[in-house]
Amino acid sequence: MSTPNNDSLSSNEEVLLVDLNNNVVGSCPRKGMRAKNLPHRASYILVFHAGDKIIVQKRTKYKDYCPGYYEVTAGGVNSFGESKEECARRELFEELGISNSLEYCFPFFYQDSHTTVWGDFWTCRFEGRVPEDLTLQESEVESVQLMTVEQILQEADSKQKQFTPDSLYALRKWVSRNKD
Repeated sequence: MSTPNNDSLSSNEEVLLVDLNNNVVGSCPRKGMRAKNLPHRASYILVFHAGDKIIVQKRTKYKDYCPGYYEVTAGGVNSFGESKEECARRELFEELGISNSLEYCFPFFYQDSHTTVWGDFWTCRFEGRVPEDLTLQESEVESVQLMTVEQILQEADSKQKQFTPDSLYALRKWVSRNKD
């Protein structure tokens, strides 16, 4: 099976670059951003379903970051010239076919040996059937499943599933802000 042709996976996609204070400094192709672990912006959308369930994605093996891992949020990198909200809406629609309203929660910074990102965390609610009423982006999303926050954290902590570290960090940050 060959790698799907998809613009969002294109190594030449112009990604918005920022400095460590989240100020826009320019752009570069995605492959350069990944190769040099350059600071960039990305959206992270926690999609709620059926009360306390979250739509969790299994990433395809074609992804340039954490292929085959589970992803707690929909989302992705900001294209050059794209606002934070435009990115979140585009990514949510591309990955899952959802165009629901979004609620902005907070910005956060995450860095490891593979990525340096200023994330924008959003939430939304999806009332349709999962997976029947979703349109999964074949090149990026292998499958979806419903999990509670508690299930995600338990499976991450016990290493039952490999979750993308940035989305797991964002989820933990959201949980800590919503404990009240």
